[in-house]
Amino acid sequence: MSSPTKSATRRDPWAPYVPSDKAPWDLRRVVHLHRRAGFAATWSELRRDLKDGPRASIDRLLAGKPRSQGVPNDFASIADTLVREAAESGDLGRLKAWWFYRMLFGPDPLGERLTLMWHNHFATSAAKVGMAVRRQNDISPSSPGRRSVGS
Repeated sequence: MSSPTKSATRRDPWAPYVPSDKAPWDLRRVVHLHRRAGFAATWSELRRDLKDGPRASIDRLLAGKPRSQGVPNDFASIADTLVREAAESGDLGRLKAWWFYRMLFGPDPLGERLTLMWHNHFATSAAKVGMAVRRQNDISPSSPGRRSVGS
């Protein structure tokens, strides 16, 4: 039997995405990008990325700046309050609320998505480490410029 050869019709899985008739840059793909690289997007973000195309949209996500709007003006203040109150009370439920708030409203959904993935990978249990799990979330290799909220 002969060894498999790369056919001209087989697509290289590592090749950059280029919109085509068979794979158009449409709303379905924009929604998919935001669901996989974050926690969804606002309607205005979806329209913006549909208009701007895949390169600009992906560059924005990788830079940790996908949100042009939608991040509350007082995001940092609210996040700081949530984490401070969680630390003062020792209530892990409040710490979860702080993280959930960051995931939904933060400026870097990809960083938060990666933090969630690594959290699950290393299986850090708040029951074992308590409030120290907060420091794990503040450190994200995906976003070198990420601000440590609540420190």
